[in-house]
Parts: sequence; C-alpha cells; structure tokens
Amino acid sequence: MELYMSVSESALACISFPLTCFIGMIFMPESPYYLLMRNRTTEARISLEKLRGTDDVDQELQRMSTAVKVQKEESKGKFKDVFMVPSNRKALLIMMLLRAAQQLSGITALIFYISLIFEQSGAYFSVGVSTIIFFAAQLVMSILGSAAVDWTGRRILLYGRLLVQQFHCWSKEFICN
Repeated sequence: MELYMSVSESALACISFPLTCFIGMIFMPESPYYLLMRNRTTEARISLEKLRGTDDVDQELQRMSTAVKVQKEESKGKFKDVFMVPSNRKALLIMMLLRAAQQLSGITALIFYISLIFEQSGAYFSVGVSTIIFFAAQLVMSILGSAAVDWTGRRILLYGRLLVQQFHCWSKEFICN
C-alpha cells in the first residue's frame, strides 16, 4: 500500500484548516446580534460597521434591535421542550433515525478500510489514486446532493433513496440465490 504522506505529515496537513479558522476568528468582531442581546448597542454598531465595511448601518441596526426586542418579549424555549412539544419530538426522532441510518449503512467502515479494499480488489489505478478518486467523487456527490435537496425537497429524495435501496437489496437477493 503506497502512502503520499506519513501519519504525522497528514496530521500536520489536517490541523492547518482548524488552525487557520482559529486564527481568523481572533480577528473576527463579535456578532452585533449577540451584543444587542446583551444591551451593548454602541458596540453592536461598531461591530456591524466593521462587518459591512460602511458607516451607514442605521436601518439594519434598527431592524436588528426590533427583532431582538420581539425575541426577548416572547417566551423562551426550554430544553425539555425538545421532548415535550410534539413537533419538536417528531423532528428529534427523524434526526436520530437519519443519523442511525447513516452510521448503520457502513460508510464509516468503508472509509476506514478504503485503501485496503482497493488494494485487495486489484483495481486498475494505484491505491492512492483510487482513494483520491473515491473521495473526490464523494465530495462532488455531496455538493450535488445539497443542490438536489434545495431543488426537490427532502421528502422526495428520502423516498427515492429508500426505493432504490429496496430495489438493490431485492435484486441482490435474487441474483445471489
């Protein structure tokens, strides 16, 4: 099995992304919304001016202030509302089932052993190139999948995916037996 980087080089390459984000966040001004929630209006104005790059933020600051006041007047949700409110409970259940389905689909095992799988399959390309192609395809399909969700909606895609999976399982059962 060929490697392009050692484990330590790979770790250093991977830590560069979160480290860049961390350093960038040091210079990021505090959220104007957060500052308005804490009744720090002048700091919110300064922050909004930095974020927008202009001094003309009066209208936007007024809209944000109004939204913050309305939100403060409304009743605050509590953690137990996630379990007690039927719509929240349904959303939580759907989220947990989707996450469980993702974990039980085997994608984690596939990703962990992808190099070994390509090595033992005798693929046309080298293990490294095959792995890069696999993850590039996964990235492209993730982007296309996100666009498809926006275009068609979640429900249609979930039903379609379930039908394709059922067809695949049934066809595999009939072909193998």
